Amino acid sequence: MKRVANFLVVGGISFSVGMCLLALYLNLTLLSQVAGTQGVVLGVVLLPVTITVTPWYAGFAVGNWFPLLISGLALMGLGAYFLGRYFMVDLARS
Repeated sequence: MKRVANFLVVGGISFSVGMCLLALYLNLTLLSQVAGTQGVVLGVVLLPVTITVTPWYAGFAVGNWFPLLISGLALMGLGAYFLGRYFMVDLARS
């Protein structure tokens, strides 16, 4: 069981980081197409807004729901990480 918990922690972190980087790339690419270089610079400065608003904008305005799917997969990776941490703490108590 400890191996499963370690796998969930390491796998969750690596998967989540990879998906977050892919989502950031997709979001900045969309900003580049819509608002040009100034949009990308503003998107980097306002990174939390870029990560949360841009996937929804891509879905509703452009019809491209893929960035929102990638952002959701990143959250699933974080869920696997926290599940693994829960199992590790639970195993330490026993």
